[in-house]
Amino acid sequence: MAMSSILVVDDEPHICELLHSYFTDHGHKVYVAETGQEALAINDEYSPDIMLLDFKLPGMSGLDILHELQQKPHMPIVIILSGHSTYELAEEAIEAGAFDYITKPLDLKQLAEIISIAELTT
Repeated sequence: MAMSSILVVDDEPHICELLHSYFTDHGHKVYVAETGQEALAINDEYSPDIMLLDFKLPGMSGLDILHELQQKPHMPIVIILSGHSTYELAEEAIEAGAFDYITKPLDLKQLAEIISIAELTT
């Protein structure tokens, strides 16, 4: 089975580097974006299978990006990453089309498991 392509969207460079390194080492093609506009452009160009989307970004929030993605011909599986965990935020993200929600600091094994489950649903 081919590994999923993943788009990491986070404004913290060390998070982008960590996720890029981890998932590349595990056989995934990984793209990185630090802004919502960049994420939407990469989504349009490369149609990644999965988007790891930080909730708090400069300019556009993760929720704004989710709403934009719903208007696109290609909607990846979206997993929200957030340092600000509340039930309401998680519920809002899921209602807006996110597949799941994981809090920072990230547990990479847990995130990899969520991605494996997401891959089975596609």
